[in-house]
Amino acid sequence: MTTLNDLKWYTTFFFLIGAILSFADPITDGFTLAEFYKENHLRWFMWGVIFMFIPCCSFVVVSSMTGSCESVHSVKDGILMVLHSFNPFSPAWASFKAFLLCLKNFKKLWRGEEVDCEDHEINDVNRLFGYVKLAPFTEVITESIPQFIIQLYAASLQEEAVKIIQIISLSVSCLSIVWAFTAADELCLHEVEIEVKVKHKVLFFVTNLFLLTSRLLAICYFIIVFQWWIAFVLLFHCLIVAVADSNFRCKVLNWRFVNISLFFFPFHWIRDDLSAPLDEEGMRCRRRQLRKIQWLSHIMFVTENFAMILLFFYLGKHSDAGFAFPATVYVCTASILGSSMRLVHFRFLRLFCRNAK
Repeated sequence: MTTLNDLKWYTTFFFLIGAILSFADPITDGFTLAEFYKENHLRWFMWGVIFMFIPCCSFVVVSSMTGSCESVHSVKDGILMVLHSFNPFSPAWASFKAFLLCLKNFKKLWRGEEVDCEDHEINDVNRLFGYVKLAPFTEVITESIPQFIIQLYAASLQEEAVKIIQIISLSVSCLSIVWAFTAADELCLHEVEIEVKVKHKVLFFVTNLFLLTSRLLAICYFIIVFQWWIAFVLLFHCLIVAVADSNFRCKVLNWRFVNISLFFFPFHWIRDDLSAPLDEEGMRCRRRQLRKIQWLSHIMFVTENFAMILLFFYLGKHSDAGFAFPATVYVCTASILGSSMRLVHFRFLRLFCRNAK
């Protein structure tokens, strides 16, 4: 049995969209970095290059985590694996291969029939889909989000007019981030046995659009005024959520929980549904734990976003700029709207799945 049999027919087109976004994002970022270098914005250029390099390293790690090392039987195989993973287009190529594989078996997926694979192909197929699940999210965390903040920061402060390529790059990065987080929602819900239909994915995309854009705008404009103080804000958020996660169920603390919590720790500032698994207490406790973490996360998201954008608006030197007031209104509105929609959506999604059983 392969992972291919767990997919729906429409997943074929989701892989294609993911491949297009993963391919377009590094290209537009590269053109934007060229503009920074051309205009002698060497500091922004340097940070942009750094966050083009870091994702390539993370793709090698993800590739090894998904079992690619098992196919390495010689030094040549190891070099080829590293070269295949150590490039900014690795997630795009993997998503495109997944699209071609689904397209090849589209009739069977459409009819809901089982897809047969040769014995020697099963491991390769499972490794491919395992990589496709993790690589896009890794890409947006290590590349798309930092590039989005850098480019928005630059567009807000540069004296020359904003170039068209900068607008395109920001738009592509935004779509890539929202798309990857929507896929991550489905993956996280699959772990707690909640089926996600197309209509739920659409609503996830809309709520993520509000949540992520408001969060990233607030962070970017806070950085304009207070620079590195943003690190303390995000660290405080991650620490509070991690402590709450352990405090909610102090009876089941163990090394496995500690290790997983440490892995999730750097992502709490942007995700609301990362809680270490609860095998000991069963799936019902797992869902209850996620619900508590989500409510705490969204209360903090809204509070922090309001505080950051209002501090920028009232204490910053750029409060009289044309973008300051619309950005402040949008961050406040989108934070409340996105958090409310997501919490209500999750509530009805859990009730729907409970009634279906």
